[in-house]
Formats: sequence, structure tokens, C-alpha cells
Amino acid sequence: MFDLETTGLSSRFDEIIQIAAVRLGPGGVVTAEVFATFVRPEATIPSFITGLTGISNRDVANSPPVAAALAAFSDFVGESVLIAHNGHRFDAKFLTAACE
Repeated sequence: MFDLETTGLSSRFDEIIQIAAVRLGPGGVVTAEVFATFVRPEATIPSFITGLTGISNRDVANSPPVAAALAAFSDFVGESVLIAHNGHRFDAKFLTAACE
């Protein structure tokens, strides 16, 4: 199961600023298998988004760029099935746009 935080709602104009995921197994979350990284966007994080997510420009300043973060996320996911709340309408669009 994964979730993204972004700089806004548009996968065309906004950027991923955090990727977090857990692996699910029989009985729920496999606590030893988690993934979390901030992502350094090209633009600054709007103050509204910082208020909403708690993620500031300072938090992401030394984080990997999106290509490196997605490569690490891909390594974590491997052959697993991706599950996300609101994934089809939101998260998957951001993943697709970032991969393009």
C-alpha cells in the first residue's frame, strides 16, 4: 500500500514531494518492510501545501530528485501489486507523469 504527497492536485503542473509505502502480508502490515522518502521538487512547496501536509521546503532540501526516488520505490515494490487510497484518480496519475 502506498501514498504520495504532492505540491498540488494537478499531475501535469505539480510534483511529488513524498512517497511512503508498506508491504502487506497475511494479517496486515509487515512492519519490517516499509519505504518512505521525501522528494526534492523543482519548484518550491506552496505554503498551503506545507500547512496541509506538514512538509516544508526545508524537509525536502537534501532529498533525492524524483527520478532517484522513483527508482528506489520501484526497487521496493518489485513484482508486488500496488494498492493506494484514491490511487486510480490521483496517485497513479502522478506516478505516470513523473515517469514520463
